[in-house]
Amino acid sequence: MQTVQAAAVLPTVLREPLERYLSQRELVVEEIRLRTGRPMTVASGGKEWAVLHKGSALIPDHKVMQDTLAAATGHSRYAVQEELAQGWCVLRGGHRLGICGEAVLDGQRVTGFRAVSSLNLRIAREHLNCASPLLALLGQARTGLLLGGLPGTGKTTLLRDAVRQLSDVLLQRIGLVDERGEVAACENGTPALDVGLHTDVITGAPKETGLYMLLRTMAPDWLAVDEVSSPADAEALIQAAYSGVRLLATVHLSDPEDLNRRPVYRKLISGGFFEQLVMLHPDRQLTVERIPYD
Repeated sequence: MQTVQAAAVLPTVLREPLERYLSQRELVVEEIRLRTGRPMTVASGGKEWAVLHKGSALIPDHKVMQDTLAAATGHSRYAVQEELAQGWCVLRGGHRLGICGEAVLDGQRVTGFRAVSSLNLRIAREHLNCASPLLALLGQARTGLLLGGLPGTGKTTLLRDAVRQLSDVLLQRIGLVDERGEVAACENGTPALDVGLHTDVITGAPKETGLYMLLRTMAPDWLAVDEVSSPADAEALIQAAYSGVRLLATVHLSDPEDLNRRPVYRKLISGGFFEQLVMLHPDRQLTVERIPYD
């Protein structure tokens, strides 16, 4: 269902052969990749397969790439200009389209793409109860919990279900800053994905702004954010922690030692704002590390 929803932005010339191809295979599709002049592929389990139609690969041309981007932006790139400037846009259902090509610049700032060379359609999936192994950690947490791993290991999916279970199982009030709209996938202000009955969501705002707003207006027990990456993100989390809320956040890590190697994360862990690191691995296994490390 999620793959069909995400693939709705593809032109018919790609979408229908893709649906037939997938109907004959048991693949949990994680990404659909389009590259101008090269075969369209689907990614699953860390591997890519060329999508075949009548024995031949499907080769997107320039028009197909432009049509896909137009559909993804609702034929109004201006409406999602800020997202496009960062190389992506979020689709209905929380799916994400990554974009590469010839950038249009305003000074040093990217404002869009004149020609598109690659599109990466990442499929958002709900995995209800995938955070159940974390319930004890969440219930005992005094400060916060970090979810770390490489891109594609399921951090956002795990965060979504952890927020849901904090809300509906542990009966906590959660403030979620969903900057890119991938966690809750709000449509007209209402989450399309299940983040719990006691969760308040701010979508589209920078993390540092959204955290302060939720803290002032919603009296949360927990604050949750996806992809802490900048000093401003870290500083906002620290200030929130000083106000007594607990924190749940995801970070890009290749291994636990990255927390000490990267200045943005070092400040978070040295202050005791997070007690445990849950490390997600490419094989979808979870390991738990105490912070700070021995």
